[in-house]
Amino acid sequence: MKEDLINSIILGMMPYLNEKQLEQLKFQLRMKMTKYKVEKKSTEVAIYDDTDLGLLKKFLEAKAAARKSVKTLRNYGDHVKGMILGIGKKLVDIDEDDISMYLYRYQVEHGIKKTTARNIRASISSFFSWLRKTGRIDRNPMDLVEVIRPDQTIKEVFTDEQIIQLREECTNKRDLALVDFLNSSMIRVGELQQLNRSDIEFNERECIVFGKGSKERIAYFDGNAKLHLQAYLEERKDNNPALFVGLKPIHGKYERLTINGIQDTLRRLGKRVGFRVHPHKFRRSGATRNLEKGMDLYDLKDILGHTKIETTLIYARKRRRIVKMNYERFNM
Repeated sequence: MKEDLINSIILGMMPYLNEKQLEQLKFQLRMKMTKYKVEKKSTEVAIYDDTDLGLLKKFLEAKAAARKSVKTLRNYGDHVKGMILGIGKKLVDIDEDDISMYLYRYQVEHGIKKTTARNIRASISSFFSWLRKTGRIDRNPMDLVEVIRPDQTIKEVFTDEQIIQLREECTNKRDLALVDFLNSSMIRVGELQQLNRSDIEFNERECIVFGKGSKERIAYFDGNAKLHLQAYLEERKDNNPALFVGLKPIHGKYERLTINGIQDTLRRLGKRVGFRVHPHKFRRSGATRNLEKGMDLYDLKDILGHTKIETTLIYARKRRRIVKMNYERFNM
């Protein structure tokens, strides 16, 4: 019941708050409501909204109940609403040709990448699957809409030398701990941002994180991260439970470091060392590094918190230098 109330509030505030504010609101609501019991009044009058946008709202409520993130809910809402208004037909009358033409026109008019177009298609597909599953349409038009396959590109990862450069460029203990923790744990930036000091088990070099869909898992970190994190926490004089806080107090208090704050910190480091630095690059680099050293793919799946092995397989594509090295071993 509490989660339903929280989701209802989040959906209602979505037009007025950005992602960071919504995530913080959701976090605070969950924290505050732990002390209270929530019951639904039985005197409420049920209001049925069977309009297309009304169905979209019910779809978002269902996804919120499934503990989808605020970012995912916003994408669902924006993508599906754009499709409904862009095609201009009732949902029951929309067919695969309408959707294919809409997606093509949207790509041309907005100049978006195939990856973005694929994400839009996925949101629309999820919505129509829900409509079919709940009996609101007789057939799913997405079954005949061609899947959008992005061009395969080799994404950059950090070299060992670049990680050393990043460490050397850190001017304070917090940033050094941040770099080493991201580098060894391979956790998502949103997971890092929510970590508290009490979540860290230094003896075992592990911590509990809450991933996508609030799924709990154990993440691990190496000896460098342990030493630098301990040094950073020992010098802190604040009583904020957050694992990472800002370098300067706001109104006399040190605040939890935000996702934007983490990204900005790494971006500034990147400018000083001369290459691009962002949180997910640590995750990608760590996954690639562990696979190259022989880690089992299914172990990596659990460490990264992936639901499907297909997601982990993305990291199994070997880097170009490794392929070249293996080629030269057999052809020199």
